[in-house]
Amino acid sequence: MKKLFFVIVLFLCIPIYAKKIFTCNYAIVAPIDTVHIKGTLYTDTIISLNFRLNESSLGVTIANKSTQPMFIDWEQCAMVINGISERCIHSGIKYIEKANPQSRTIVAPSAILSDVLSPASHITWLDRSYLSLPSMWNIMPIVALSTTSSNHNYRFTENAILAQENKEITIMLCIIIEEKPVYKTFTLRCFNFRKSK
Repeated sequence: MKKLFFVIVLFLCIPIYAKKIFTCNYAIVAPIDTVHIKGTLYTDTIISLNFRLNESSLGVTIANKSTQPMFIDWEQCAMVINGISERCIHSGIKYIEKANPQSRTIVAPSAILSDVLSPASHITWLDRSYLSLPSMWNIMPIVALSTTSSNHNYRFTENAILAQENKEITIMLCIIIEEKPVYKTFTLRCFNFRKSK
């Protein structure tokens, strides 16, 4: 009888907690530069950058168009979300080592680097052993694109997702060219939030 009751309750709750997926458009809105920027792509004589926004990370592709090697100094990069400057970690960094210094990444001449950035403060360890459940890494979304986040620890209403219209995320990259730091700052704006079909 208890099993039947549990199955009925579960069946009734599924529509309430069914995951709804949203999508949005995004584009670089700052700096205002119609010569070098098209949508999510920035290009000049030395580098080309393209951004891919995911729920909990920001993908970046960096092309070195020069004849000299360049380095990405991750320790001097930052992401600004809701007005708060966040330290970033990039792919290959273990979550448990997110507070440790990160080595520079070299981008050879005429080569491409594809990487993923996440705000370090959005990654936390969730100890659930007191509930007899496995512990896990908890990753807070940068932009909520579903009513249940990918690790199921965050829930958002449809209205909360739609309220992110015009949300801005700023990324500051430190690129070392011939031992000189060059800071490139870009602001992405999210718009046109809608349910996926």
